[in-house]
Amino acid sequence: MNKTGMDNDNMKFRFKVIAVDVDGTLCKGVCWSKKECMEAIPDKEMIGNVNSLYDQNNFIVIYTSRRNDLIPETLDWLRRNNVRFHAISNNKMPADVYIDDSAICVADIAKKNIKKNRKYTQISRVEIKHL
Repeated sequence: MNKTGMDNDNMKFRFKVIAVDVDGTLCKGVCWSKKECMEAIPDKEMIGNVNSLYDQNNFIVIYTSRRNDLIPETLDWLRRNNVRFHAISNNKMPADVYIDDSAICVADIAKKNIKKNRKYTQISRVEIKHL
């Protein structure tokens, strides 16, 4: 495998870029202050899952909507909680997989899992309200 993550023999990618959200995914709740960032409660099971993906040679990017001034506290929190990652971003970025508590899977919508004549339906962990 070369430095780009490609196998030179068959030119197929061997790893995936995985973007992982912080608030509500790696930790419980959301953090909008330095104090909240430092005191966030870790989701140890999710951290273990992300570390396993890291160990499988995937490229892990911490993908957060936290402001720039909260990145130092976020990095400190990630290190203290032994989250293994390669990079961090608080800007929109391309990835192969997104792990985020607020995401809706397009495939679920495409399968027409939304039922008519209901006030809402649950897709994964997100409620979609019919207007």
